[in-house]
Amino acid sequence: ADARFSTLKTLIAQAGGTLNATLASTGPYTVFLPTNSAFAKVPAATLSQLTSNREELTRVLTYHIAKGAFKLADASGKLTSVSSAPLALPLITAAGTSKIGDSTVLYGDVQATNGYINVIDSILMPPAAK
Repeated sequence: ADARFSTLKTLIAQAGGTLNATLASTGPYTVFLPTNSAFAKVPAATLSQLTSNREELTRVLTYHIAKGAFKLADASGKLTSVSSAPLALPLITAAGTSKIGDSTVLYGDVQATNGYINVIDSILMPPAAK
């Protein structure tokens, strides 16, 4: 219901299918939620390609969902997305900033019923989708 995630909500509805089932399941998951501002950084042509290809949209969105419930500081090794693609390990810098890939975690470790939520400032693209 948070307006900062309205673009994500729209895209999840558009992707439908297994993505909705995954998010509604018991998990556990560690989810990286991009804000509307994160989607605004995506070139219009890229976003248009994603929205016109449900399978690719689902692949990109599921890349934001890691198997298992991990707090950022406790994640060890590499996280694996529910689509089985490896995710870059969250890195806690000396300044206390958490990153995953090129994305900065704006706030994290929000407890959800099926794991943890981390709000990020950029979209995570699966390796083959870059």
